Amino acid sequence: MGIGEFRVAKAPERLGAYGLGSCIVVVLWDPLGSGWGGLAHCMLPAAPEWERGKTTAKYCDLGIPALHSALAEAVGRPGPFTARLVGGATMFRFPDLVRRSPSLGERNAEASRAALEKLGLVPAGEECGGERGRSVEFDPGDGVVAVRSAPRGLRLM
Repeated sequence: MGIGEFRVAKAPERLGAYGLGSCIVVVLWDPLGSGWGGLAHCMLPAAPEWERGKTTAKYCDLGIPALHSALAEAVGRPGPFTARLVGGATMFRFPDLVRRSPSLGERNAEASRAALEKLGLVPAGEECGGERGRSVEFDPGDGVVAVRSAPRGLRLM
């Protein structure tokens, strides 16, 4: 899935996002056995005013509620859903800026947590931060999120 996109799917279809750096992938899953889940690939923490009202996952504050709404529509109810976060790495170091402000990846992770909190969700799992890229695959059938990174390898959440 590309940057700024979100999608819901029913098993046996799988969803994925590859080559994440500072971007965040948010996975929402219906744990009640419907086989539905969704994934949003967010690039920036918050949309500027002129982007408000669009349905996009480019921004965490717009993409996460849009994903939640799409999944609720697919399953026919507003939840409960399980959330997981992946990404938010600090891919580039700028020594003068590091002391002054959080990295883009850190801001994306925080914005994602805040957007989930507004929906009444707390991430059940996170693989965020650090200085390495990641790839994600999600199986809505069993809710397993597979995260691959170097040198860590495969991690299941």
